[in-house]
Amino acid sequence: TIFGFGFAALLFQTANHAGFGTLSMNFLNTIAFAMFAGALLVFFATRGKHPGWMGLLVVTLLLWLV
Repeated sequence: TIFGFGFAALLFQTANHAGFGTLSMNFLNTIAFAMFAGALLVFFATRGKHPGWMGLLVVTLLLWLV
């Protein structure tokens, strides 16, 4: 559900922006936020036992470094 909302936000941003410069940053920020929210969800739901939260957190950090 969190990833669905993230990608829905990308579609709304695509429909509302004509330029590509700010649009690409909005894509990255939206995806990063969705990945971070997913990482938190997996971490707290499994009490850190499932390693999936680490992968999602790595993706988030890489996106924020771009």
